[in-house]
Amino acid sequence: MLLATFAQGADRASDCSSAASGSHQTPVASTTRELLQFIRMEQRLDAGVTNQTASLRELRYGKQMAQAVPGQRPVVLVVEDESLIRTTAIDMVEDAGFEAIAASDADEAIRILESRNDIRAIFTDVQMPGSMDGLRLARVVRNRWPPVALIVTSGQTNVAEGHLPTGGRFLRKPYEAAHVGALLQELIAL
Repeated sequence: MLLATFAQGADRASDCSSAASGSHQTPVASTTRELLQFIRMEQRLDAGVTNQTASLRELRYGKQMAQAVPGQRPVVLVVEDESLIRTTAIDMVEDAGFEAIAASDADEAIRILESRNDIRAIFTDVQMPGSMDGLRLARVVRNRWPPVALIVTSGQTNVAEGHLPTGGRFLRKPYEAAHVGALLQELIAL
């Protein structure tokens, strides 16, 4: 209801902006039109009329995420604040046949995700400094980058499946290289 009301008002504002400026589009009119397209697509998705998750992501972020590139190893973002554990996890990920990149906290991980379109999985610790922990990071990633696989780890907390985003997996520390590799292979489905 609120979105429909906003959309009607935005339609009128867009029409007024276009009429006032003649044949020239103002930045407000252009932004309003893009916002309306986004709202309408969200409404169609919410209504179950169509399933355009990839198109919605493109509209939101302007690029596809997590697409396999032939001849390249899948990229895994390792998010861990303890440098020794991060280095060990990176080695395990690379030994399993993946390319690994590192972030020391969730804020850095978000910046990396926003700047790259080739990340296929996140391998994150739960307890970290910064604006969010690993569970919150996993929820943000599932919401903003749905195809990215999620592995959440902790040596201090057991995370029940119901506390993970859909499709997310929990791996208790200390983990073994074979478990890390097998879980990545399963989630990314090479």
